[in-house]
Amino acid sequence: MAIWPPLAPVPPPAVQSAIPPQEWELYTDAWILLLSLRIESSNAEFAQYASTDDSAVTFLTSFYDQLASAGTPGLHMGTKARTLRRLCFLLTRRLLLDAPTSPPDLLEWKYLGNMCSCYPSSSALKKLLSEAWDKHEETISSSLEKAKTTMTKQLAMSSSAQAPKIISDIRLLTILGSVLPPCGQTLMAGSDFLDTCCEAYQGHKREDFRKVLVAIIYVGLTSLLKGPKPNLSLLLDQLFSLKASAGINAPTTKKEPTLLSDLICSSDLLVRLDRYLILHPQKRGQDLLSSLRAYQIESNVFHHRYQKQKRRLDKGKARATTDLPQADDMHIHRMSLITQIQDLFPDLGSGYIVRLLDVYDDNPEIVIAHLLDDSIPPELQNLDKSEQLPTTDSTAPKHDPFPPRPTPPGISPPTQARKNIFDKDVDLADLAETDQLRFGRANPDQTADDILADRSKHAANKAAIMSALASFDSDDDERDDTYDVADVGGTVDATTTDTDADAKHKADELDLTLFRTYKLRRRCLLGTRLPVGRSHELR
Repeated sequence: MAIWPPLAPVPPPAVQSAIPPQEWELYTDAWILLLSLRIESSNAEFAQYASTDDSAVTFLTSFYDQLASAGTPGLHMGTKARTLRRLCFLLTRRLLLDAPTSPPDLLEWKYLGNMCSCYPSSSALKKLLSEAWDKHEETISSSLEKAKTTMTKQLAMSSSAQAPKIISDIRLLTILGSVLPPCGQTLMAGSDFLDTCCEAYQGHKREDFRKVLVAIIYVGLTSLLKGPKPNLSLLLDQLFSLKASAGINAPTTKKEPTLLSDLICSSDLLVRLDRYLILHPQKRGQDLLSSLRAYQIESNVFHHRYQKQKRRLDKGKARATTDLPQADDMHIHRMSLITQIQDLFPDLGSGYIVRLLDVYDDNPEIVIAHLLDDSIPPELQNLDKSEQLPTTDSTAPKHDPFPPRPTPPGISPPTQARKNIFDKDVDLADLAETDQLRFGRANPDQTADDILADRSKHAANKAAIMSALASFDSDDDERDDTYDVADVGGTVDATTTDTDADAKHKADELDLTLFRTYKLRRRCLLGTRLPVGRSHELR
């Protein structure tokens, strides 16, 4: 018998909601203390008592089962909740790797899948699952085979009422296969599960149901390319099987979405296969890839790429805190659907009916049928059935974007005296007068007004200014002094001896001589004989 105090299991969400916060904090402290006691025990003590500690296994199973669901805020928020999650992980690791005999309940696929849901993108979890697979491969594989067989039967005979549970199990198995590739390889072994998924895809038109089928097949096929020993042959066989089920290149095939078309159009499976074939070329794989690319082009009209929606930043500009539309903004047709249901169920609120219409695609007949059969999903039954639509409150004060603000106070004058960078300079003017060296101004208290009002040296200053103006030649820069006597080095006679009449007479004689020469030259060129007595003029 173990010497450790037993651990109480985590209560279900309905019980947790009735526990006061102070009491729940005491439960958390007790769990942390008891988990620490088991984790910090010695190897010999742990090996002796771990195999008989059934309360720890029950607690861990209930803890991860509740933590994987969204209705347990006490296990998600707070510092103690994080400490509790860390200690549960450490105890699970020690039970799976250090215990002489690991508990079979901790090797079940649901327990491992819940752990993967609670620690997303955790490298420590991937390492733990890989080591646990190496040590307990047979036990985990047996659990996966049972899950695959059960899920195959459920998919073969599934109905709309069983769809939520099947979707939950498939999602959990998909998460486990994405973290632990050998699990995905186990799912792809054989053809029963794949063929059943193809038939279920064609038989169900629900979008969420088809998405989970595509996700688990994608994870299973891509896991065949992972690990130390990729299984390309099995991957190609499964793709050929999907191709045959889709009826590609068959003359009677109907153009409609299939599991294969959704798989290759909505995911990067062909891209991953192409990368692998580049490194490991194979004729069979290349031919299959070419045919699937052609089929992808034909089927693009039916599908779109699955992408994670970007989370928008809440800027606080919402009109209301509820997700329901206001009654004033709702379409009249939908209001008629609400009144149609309220005629039969007057105790139901308009807000609750809107949520039912959202789930059942605005079909009041289906809503009424489910209400009469009491087959409403549990997540809707737990809501407030008297919830009403929000209404606009006309009396509520409106937000003024430009509220009046008080006048800012006046700026007080500076208390310290202003300083100048030249305060410590030497005043050369005062030095010339007093023959004393000073730093800064001679009289720091003297202002500009005092200097202008001082008339003691007015006459001397005025005389100095007038003397400077008298010695300044304003035309000095405009006058041309090139031929001044001082610059030329001699005298220039500015007078002439000839009169204006003599100068004009000389100019006329010069013009007459030029004219005569021109006439004689012209006659010589024309061959005219010169008159006697004129030949000497050409010399």
